[in-house]
Amino acid sequence: METKPENKNRIRLLLRDRPVQVSALCLFLSILMLYLTREWDPLRPSGGAAQPSIRLENPDTGGSPGGIRFRWSPVPGAAHFLLDVFDTDLETVIQRDRLEGQEYVPESAEVRNLKAEVDYSWWVRARGPDGQCLAASPRGKFRLSGRE
Repeated sequence: METKPENKNRIRLLLRDRPVQVSALCLFLSILMLYLTREWDPLRPSGGAAQPSIRLENPDTGGSPGGIRFRWSPVPGAAHFLLDVFDTDLETVIQRDRLEGQEYVPESAEVRNLKAEVDYSWWVRARGPDGQCLAASPRGKFRLSGRE
């Protein structure tokens, strides 16, 4: 379908003084289309194709402040792992990168940020030697019982 010349001129006049808004709208619509067609997912590892998932183990929350231990499955080719722990408001309470191995025991200062009887979420991402995300876990959840 061909647009009439007078309509083209109206469109040009309408958009002429709004280049920033038009650019932002085009970018938003492009990202929306990619997301809706499942071509882009902000939480999926880079590379587009489905990547292996990291299996999380329920954190050993122990009863003492130093008893929290996060564990996850190995990922072939991973140089290091990133761990994020969030509270119910999605505020980061623990964030660690460049972790080697499949286990992390938070430092006492980090443990003090965690409150009893609060729900927390956590996830892990694996990075290759070049920094590319190789795999990501689904979101895990845990709750600390009352601590001494």
